[in-house]
Amino acid sequence: MTHSTPAQLMTAWYEQYRHDLCRYVRTIVKDAYQAEDIIQETFVKAFQHIESLEAVTKPQNWLYRVAHNLAIDFLRRETTKDKTEANMKFSYFPAPSTEEVVSIREASKELVQAVNRLKPSYKSVVTMRKIQGLSLDETSALLSWPKSKVKVTLCRALKKLRSTKESQ
Repeated sequence: MTHSTPAQLMTAWYEQYRHDLCRYVRTIVKDAYQAEDIIQETFVKAFQHIESLEAVTKPQNWLYRVAHNLAIDFLRRETTKDKTEANMKFSYFPAPSTEEVVSIREASKELVQAVNRLKPSYKSVVTMRKIQGLSLDETSALLSWPKSKVKVTLCRALKKLRSTKESQ
């Protein structure tokens, strides 16, 4: 990397990856504030290991892995508490009519609920490949899985989502 100090390197990584990491973690924990906390913790861990990370050619992979693990740890802690289902809103759907807005929101809510009911491995793959639009190679690297496992897991997750939709 061409940054002269660890602080400059960390600042560059933070500016480059924070938004996407936060969006990814938010899909896992379903809480924007918790996602921000997890991302902060991710970058604290990165800063603590900055000396060994300076030579990393793809810091995104390392940061996603740490953020993913921290999010899963958070969910494990949360399972012991009473939780209420989060309401994810998609404000990026343009709609010319009120009926279309209502229809899209209902469909989006159903999809989010269906994805949230998937087991964690399915949810991660669906989120990365279909929601974030990551490539097979990127998803494979971020999850540290072979490409074949990513493909099979995505196929099974989509099949599960289809069967959920058909049973409704």
